[in-house]
Amino acid sequence: MKEKQDIHSLNVFPLKFEVDDGSTSLSTTSNIVNAVAGCILAIAAGIIIFGPDSVQVSWSGPTFTQFWLLYPGPIATAAGLVLYLGQHLKNNAREERENTLEQKISDVAGANLEKLPEGYTLSLNKLGSETYQLDLVPADDTLASTKEDSLSQEPQATPKKDEIS
Repeated sequence: MKEKQDIHSLNVFPLKFEVDDGSTSLSTTSNIVNAVAGCILAIAAGIIIFGPDSVQVSWSGPTFTQFWLLYPGPIATAAGLVLYLGQHLKNNAREERENTLEQKISDVAGANLEKLPEGYTLSLNKLGSETYQLDLVPADDTLASTKEDSLSQEPQATPKKDEIS
């Protein structure tokens, strides 16, 4: 059973802390990969749609431009795969950052998370790129009860045209 505590007895809040998990570089890398793959995909799609019907190639082999004109489909497919991998990297970076943030909150707040007084909840604010503040704020019971009341009410039948007169 939770002991009732006064809000002032938890003088550890607000807590400011920094999270440096290295996911920023992974996120930047994924953004660059996505941008390059997106450009290549757009160019290849443009060649597929607006490209020439035929391409003349010399005996020595195709030039760079001719190669693009000859094989826009495989180039677009490869760019799409790289775009998918870039998005996968970005999702991994986001997940890693969230896990690190949750771990840091439990490390910083520690046992105080279980001693929260009734009627209060925690609020996490981002102050900078890697700086956060964990604060104790009053819970908004009126908003929660209003939502519950509106959900529990049964919809009222609208009168038909004949019933209005």
